Amino acid sequence: MFLVLDGPDGCGKSTQAHLLVDALRAEGRVVQHLREPGGTALGEALRDLLLTRREQGFEIAARAEVLLFFASRCQLLEERVRKALARGETVVCERYVSSTFAYQGQASGVGEELVLAIARAVLGDAFPPSLTLLLDLPAEEGLRRSAARAGADRIEARGLAYHTAVREGFLRYAAMFPQRTRVLAVAGRSVSEVAVLVREALREAESR
Repeated sequence: MFLVLDGPDGCGKSTQAHLLVDALRAEGRVVQHLREPGGTALGEALRDLLLTRREQGFEIAARAEVLLFFASRCQLLEERVRKALARGETVVCERYVSSTFAYQGQASGVGEELVLAIARAVLGDAFPPSLTLLLDLPAEEGLRRSAARAGADRIEARGLAYHTAVREGFLRYAAMFPQRTRVLAVAGRSVSEVAVLVREALREAESR
């Protein structure tokens, strides 16, 4: 399976991805744990460019952001994801098209049509993934959690209105791809409680 954990900043997707990977490996599965943007030499270079705050001295246009994210994504698919799936392994990836849909397509105003058209044109059968788990959290809480970490990145620093639109974008994505997306409400839940929700959603998907 090609599994994606996604959601607004501060939702805990990295923590849950690590817990899920550990649990799956404990069951004897071979698991590739990846992140977007990143996971390859090109992807990590693009990650630094996309997420570093304004120290680079220029702004990146929203459509250019979309193309850079997809460049990283295509490289990750060719180098890591497709090869792992061909070997019968499980792939757990932090962020994927759902993020570009929510952040650039919705919150930055690029439009969902462009994001989905590019996804279908360049990703082939790797879109949509087997299952996307969206960890849903109000924007205010997500920003509060992000602020508690050391330094917001370039996208995290965009403010409440932007991140409210991001959350709405994720929920819109889930509504468009209901068969392969599960929305998990994480506000007010502990890390362990969310981990249970993640595993239950995965078991339900695998039993279909």
